[in-house]
Amino acid sequence: MKTIQEVKNAKKKLEEDISSLISQFEKENEVSVSSMGMETIGFCNGTGLNEVCVEVKVTVEL
Repeated sequence: MKTIQEVKNAKKKLEEDISSLISQFEKENEVSVSSMGMETIGFCNGTGLNEVCVEVKVTVEL
């Protein structure tokens, strides 16, 4: 089991990685991402026991 600090560090890295991907997408497509969210869409088939699938939705402004 991970420590609270390890989880906090992993969360920070995830946020930095997502931010980097969004910035790259904006530059490549000359748009602005105005919002982003995730919603659970149920359980995934073939990914393992009790794996939850999520769908990422992004709003883009030209």
